[in-house]
Amino acid sequence: MKKTLMITTIALLVLSALFSSCGEGEDVKVIGSTVSQSGSTTPDKTSYSSGGFVFEFNGASVEMDALADPLIKQMGDNYEYFESASCAFDGKDKSYIYPHFELLTYPSKDGDRVQAIYLKDDLVTTKEGLYIGSPLADMQRLYGEGTRSGNEYTFEKGGMELKIQVTDDKVSYITYASMVLGTVTGQ
Repeated sequence: MKKTLMITTIALLVLSALFSSCGEGEDVKVIGSTVSQSGSTTPDKTSYSSGGFVFEFNGASVEMDALADPLIKQMGDNYEYFESASCAFDGKDKSYIYPHFELLTYPSKDGDRVQAIYLKDDLVTTKEGLYIGSPLADMQRLYGEGTRSGNEYTFEKGGMELKIQVTDDKVSYITYASMVLGTVTGQ
């Protein structure tokens, strides 16, 4: 519980710094927090496929750079929402903070697209079954060696990165990231 709270706090501080540093004087805007237990609507799935790593949640298969709106509707409305002027694109960067992961988007001419997903605890896994707290050996069995920098491993596939940090031979964070703007650092 302490570790999850610490990771969430760090993530919010990082998001706050990112959003407040590039909004041309605009502050981060907290739009709202919603919690629903009634279930969500299930729109048609997007046909987008990058061939990269996929995060699955509540029936949605989320890939980096896919249109975000239909995926967010499918994942449900149990999230907190933040937005800020984008540093790199025309429009707003948005953050959807679900209880066990965060989903960030960037604006594009045809709608918001998925930029990154940060897993926050061991209650969600990658499609392949890796979770925070998994042994290093499980990561290596599922993904191989990847590119290593210190205690962070990076795996590239389909124009995206899967970044996994290992501390004391256990997975300590997992990040899916678009490479639209180049490499994205983990939390």
